[in-house]
Amino acid sequence: MTDVTYNSAITAPPAATAIAGKPWGPWRTIAWWVVAVGPPLTVARAFAGSPYLGQHLPILLAWAWMLVTLVVAVRVRHAAVAEYLGWDVPRLAAVILAVAATLVGWSGFWYLSSGGASIGFATNLYRHYLDAGGSPLGLLLASYPALIYAPVVEETMFRGFLWRGLAASRLGNWGAWLITSALFLALHIDGGRNLADLTSVGVGGLILGLVRWHTGSTTACMIAHSATHLWMRGGAIVAVALGWP
Repeated sequence: MTDVTYNSAITAPPAATAIAGKPWGPWRTIAWWVVAVGPPLTVARAFAGSPYLGQHLPILLAWAWMLVTLVVAVRVRHAAVAEYLGWDVPRLAAVILAVAATLVGWSGFWYLSSGGASIGFATNLYRHYLDAGGSPLGLLLASYPALIYAPVVEETMFRGFLWRGLAASRLGNWGAWLITSALFLALHIDGGRNLADLTSVGVGGLILGLVRWHTGSTTACMIAHSATHLWMRGGAIVAVALGWP
């Protein structure tokens, strides 16, 4: 039998490594999330449309705060940011499945709720934009917050940081799916959305949660989220050009 001499200087690092990177518990995860979302969102909504800050700047600054706060939370936990938040390079099959599921669910909801009159294209918004002197290219360029920033920040907040902490707790994936979907809907409640719009947001949140659950990738959720906004705006451009509906 070989004698083994234990050296605390050698054995200590593996023990520390086992603790480092462990997700925050559910309550602390939610607390970090509130710190990331609450103050900047309040300020952004208070100053939205300010003649000094413009239409988009308050929202962009708020999103920046949210991302920085969550990255700090991950680093305080001594975890790798990309791994913790699910920022990966997803497989092509996962991306195709994510986009297909999201678009089918989104357009299917609008088709059923409108009695076949809509599949989720923002045609009324686009027509108002044209009446105000806008152009198809102008609409797409003006949509960069919805096509880029919103998917990255919102998916990082909900299906990234929040999902990671909740799913790793006793709540599991089921709890993470339901809670992140509910909070996703709550964050989008404002005076500018009617019941159908809010229901569509809720459906979208549930679908994106399933994407996160089955792919393990927040990046796939970002792509699917962006595809939904592109569907709404790009589809409206095509529909109006073709005279439908």
